[in-house]
Amino acid sequence: EKFEEWLSRSRRQILDELRKEDKHFDIQN
Repeated sequence: EKFEEWLSRSRRQILDELRKEDKHFDIQN
């Protein structure tokens, strides 16, 4: 598996987690 594909998928998962957290913590970046 290409590193770029892994990184892209991992980053997407992290962003999803951050969106879930945003429901509890209103953080604007």
